[in-house]
Amino acid sequence: MRTSPDYYKTREGKIIAIFQNTEPPEDSVLIFGYDYQNQKWVLSGKSEVENLIFNQHKTIPVLK
Repeated sequence: MRTSPDYYKTREGKIIAIFQNTEPPEDSVLIFGYDYQNQKWVLSGKSEVENLIFNQHKTIPVLK
């Protein structure tokens, strides 16, 4: 079982982190993490997530 979250963007534009055992909100889109349905990595939002964490020093809400 993995320990890192996947990052989703909500309809409102907020980025949230969600762990594997939690269902993401229906209106959210995976932007950085592993897509289990299609068995592939999604990296389209990697730079946006890294910018928030490392450059802007923002906290991303985590759903467990």
